[in-house]
Amino acid sequence: YKHKGEDKNTIKVEKPTITPINANAGLTSPFVKNILEEPTKPIAPKFLDYQKDITFGKSGIAEVLTIKNTENSIFRMSYRFNIGSNNYKLLQYAASYLPFLSTDKYTAEELSKQFYNIACTYSLNVGTETTTINISGLQENFDKAVALVEHIFANVKANEKALGELKNSILKSRENAKLNKSAIMNGLTSYAQYGQLNPFNNVLSNDEVKNIKAEDLIYTLKNLNNYEHVITYYGPQDLATFTAFLLIGVSADARDRDITVVAKSLTLAAWSKNITAKIEDGLHYPSRMGSGRSFSGIVSVRFHCSDTDAPTDVVVYRKSGERSLDVAATRAVSQIRTLHPMPKPHNLTHSRIQTPARDAKSGVEDGSVANGHGHGAARDGYVTAPDTNTITSYRGSACGT
Repeated sequence: YKHKGEDKNTIKVEKPTITPINANAGLTSPFVKNILEEPTKPIAPKFLDYQKDITFGKSGIAEVLTIKNTENSIFRMSYRFNIGSNNYKLLQYAASYLPFLSTDKYTAEELSKQFYNIACTYSLNVGTETTTINISGLQENFDKAVALVEHIFANVKANEKALGELKNSILKSRENAKLNKSAIMNGLTSYAQYGQLNPFNNVLSNDEVKNIKAEDLIYTLKNLNNYEHVITYYGPQDLATFTAFLLIGVSADARDRDITVVAKSLTLAAWSKNITAKIEDGLHYPSRMGSGRSFSGIVSVRFHCSDTDAPTDVVVYRKSGERSLDVAATRAVSQIRTLHPMPKPHNLTHSRIQTPARDAKSGVEDGSVANGHGHGAARDGYVTAPDTNTITSYRGSACGT
């Protein structure tokens, strides 16, 4: 209950005396004076010049745009594909499915740990018009990060349980959206702008979601790299180093382990003896990949140096989408450590017409014959993948000491 009246027991505190502060408003300390006397440069705007600030290149079917990071050792890389959910509705569902997938080597949890261990991240983002794979992290682990991403997209395996949970999550979120005023307003706005068929409802129906098949999503992920795309890179590497890295490959796991090239001899004859093959006739390598590493083609490698110690070009013929042949060819080139000049005088022929290649195990002929090349003053090395189209070339040193 409440008492009425004045409380006689209230304790009062005496108000202390307040000393006024002298602000010295018109004075400055020696420290501030020194700062104010420091010379300053006028600030001027710096406008972006795309032709000067960005370096343009090419890697296979992809355009390459790079900017060198001179501030630290962090890189950011992206694959930007000219396809989005407006073009292919399954893309956004494949992107949502990807984090739950394992590969033939790692579980989904192990993949997360692998990226954590190398201080790198990756993501797959699907927009209405474009799709982007983003990779970022420490430059010292750049090759490991890119190799891991390539491994994921090449070797993901279906997970039916995860797909079922994903479908339930999508259907549940659609039910919840019917009670969300913001979602309803977005739908009405899209309807007002575009009519009955609009971006808001340009998605799979509930019945179509229920009928999504895991193999369709896996196929979408594995074939994403076949679409036209642009590669962007911001990091410590320059364009030449970066594009050479893309062509040669990034990891032993992503290369054909059956290919080995020994190139340490001083003479052509001795070198041919070491590799147990006549270099004049070309070198044939079985191209193997997949869980069973079954025979899938032949890559023929032919090369020799100029008569001087000057490096020559190595040309790599690659076929888009035929990774087994690409991997075998680039593996062969990357393993060539030293190719010495031909002995003088020499009278070797250089037509180098190949005989049909054979599988080392089955003996089945590949049936391909690569074009020879004539004798010239400066002879380049060639790496050819049979029955493939010329897409790109890798300029690198094929000679050395």
